[in-house]
Amino acid sequence: MNNEQFKRFYTDKTTVRVIALFVFITCGIAVATRSYWLAWLLSLDFALRAFTYFPSPLGVVVKAVRSAIPWKQQPVFAAPKKFAAGIGFVMALTLSAMLFFNANIAAYSVGSILLTCALLESAFSVCVGCYVYDLIFAPLANKRNTTNY
Repeated sequence: MNNEQFKRFYTDKTTVRVIALFVFITCGIAVATRSYWLAWLLSLDFALRAFTYFPSPLGVVVKAVRSAIPWKQQPVFAAPKKFAAGIGFVMALTLSAMLFFNANIAAYSVGSILLTCALLESAFSVCVGCYVYDLIFAPLANKRNTTNY
């Protein structure tokens, strides 16, 4: 597997955790200030990470931090992380809409869920979206593999 294929199928665990920390900070500021545009920018960042291979703004910031403070690479499979970013995209877009329409209770609810997921990933390396990915796609993959024989 060459370097380009490795980048496409794997990502760095510490990079993901630092991005989650920045998501936690950004989402916390968006909820605290009721800033729908900041939540919208966060959803744009999630969309870039989930649906493209282009670098997201938070990813660029983390690369700058990484150049200043190098850390050992720990590769993890990227597909569950991209799925989790897709869930984050939906949640951040919902948060942005709720803040825009002044649905504060709904916005605080969605924001607190997003904050909790980002905190779990950044502090404890627990990816909630990855567990959902495993619950949905692992049974489908196992079913497909058993029917081929």
